Amino acid sequence: MPNDLFGRTVARVARPFGGGQIAAAWLCFAIGFGSLFLTAVAARLSSPAEEILVWLQRGIVSAAILVLLLLFTKNPRHSERPRELTLPLGISVALFLAALATAFWPGVFAAFLTPLLVVGSWLVAKNRERTEGRAR
Repeated sequence: MPNDLFGRTVARVARPFGGGQIAAAWLCFAIGFGSLFLTAVAARLSSPAEEILVWLQRGIVSAAILVLLLLFTKNPRHSERPRELTLPLGISVALFLAALATAFWPGVFAAFLTPLLVVGSWLVAKNRERTEGRAR
């Protein structure tokens, strides 16, 4: 396969998000965090339109959090999870800012769930490695 200037294959350059679950995780993070723009637009509108945009933003953030949680449940073990998937699942904690912008408290607390589960699975994997090392 041909290489680009940096030695990467062209197929990898054509798919910067990685494809599949990795792309879905990055898109959920980007769209969920980017929905903060709707909050800024809603602040400039009249009351009924403002409320519609606020609830739309809350729905986007909730959907992003739920999809990221679903992606974690499909890959719960740290050792079996694609390495590129761990980063978007871990930084999804930033979605709490998007939920906090509209005072959507269920979203604020739910945004911490996926990153905590990722850290927990990593700790379990490290503990398992350590205990297996002692047993040998």
